[in-house]
Amino acid sequence: MDKDTLLSSFGKWVLPINSDIIVNWKNNSTLDRYTKKLSTLVFLFLFVEAQLKKRTGLRSIMRTLQADEDLQQTLGISSISASQLSRKNNRLDPKCCKPSCAIS
Repeated sequence: MDKDTLLSSFGKWVLPINSDIIVNWKNNSTLDRYTKKLSTLVFLFLFVEAQLKKRTGLRSIMRTLQADEDLQQTLGISSISASQLSRKNNRLDPKCCKPSCAIS
């Protein structure tokens, strides 16, 4: 298998996620205000990858990103700290994770 494919395995996993809904939702909130690299969409993709690979914690997610150049390229970031992941997670509104959350 060619390692330089345009659509990585991770890209295939997250393809069904409607990023337009997430972008619209984050544009109507203050989550990504003053954000430099850990956007809501990147955060979501990191946690989707962590769930699929059964990562055990924030440090595991951080180490995986640092070691995986393909994942870095897919997400557009080269490193992230566990504390940044924790802060972003704490800022997320739990109401938006419910299926009844209306996004216009």
